[in-house]
Amino acid sequence: MEGVLVRWVVPAVMGVWFAVSVQAQELGEGGIDDWLTTGHWLEHEEHTQLIVDMDSSLFNQYRTDNIHLNTLLYLAMIRQGTPYRWGGRNWLTGLDCSNFTMKIFQDLGAYYKNFQTTHTMRRVKNANGYYRIAIDKATAGDMLVYGAYDGGKWNGHVVILIDRDFRYGDFSGLVVGSHGNEVGVRFISYKGFPHYYRRPDVKLRNVLRVEAFANREAN
Repeated sequence: MEGVLVRWVVPAVMGVWFAVSVQAQELGEGGIDDWLTTGHWLEHEEHTQLIVDMDSSLFNQYRTDNIHLNTLLYLAMIRQGTPYRWGGRNWLTGLDCSNFTMKIFQDLGAYYKNFQTTHTMRRVKNANGYYRIAIDKATAGDMLVYGAYDGGKWNGHVVILIDRDFRYGDFSGLVVGSHGNEVGVRFISYKGFPHYYRRPDVKLRNVLRVEAFANREAN
């Protein structure tokens, strides 16, 4: 694992450059670059993903008029640090990516019908309480399903989109999920967003919108 010095990465629900310009004014002469390179050591694996700590001040900057998005963000924020465990379904002992997304939406009261693996989710068009949308229509709260076959074995990953417009250096997008390789539940930005997850072969296979969550947003 390589280390990169990172301080709280600027949110961009309302547009990344707007958020950056506001923060740079508040931080003074050093601006955003100094702010991003002071503070905690956070890791990214093989320079392909950037881990972003979400604290209460960063959460407040992300807040919008949409209470449902705010709640989703808050529920994910308080679960940071939950360990990744393949097949896990428990906030205390750990959970995998598919169980993370299901439990977050359950906690929101925006249920979809049944647990599905990424291997199944990659093919869904309109079933199980969610439906496919085009990536250029994706907004905060949508699920991005990635995957590839490796020696005949499926390796998949699913994350919840937070900010599709986020940019910092070579990293793009901001998502939250339960990630392997000792990362666990974290907000991350990664190379290849949105078309692949960290490696070109782990391609975007589906974008799914949870119907119950979308209906809440509309009301």
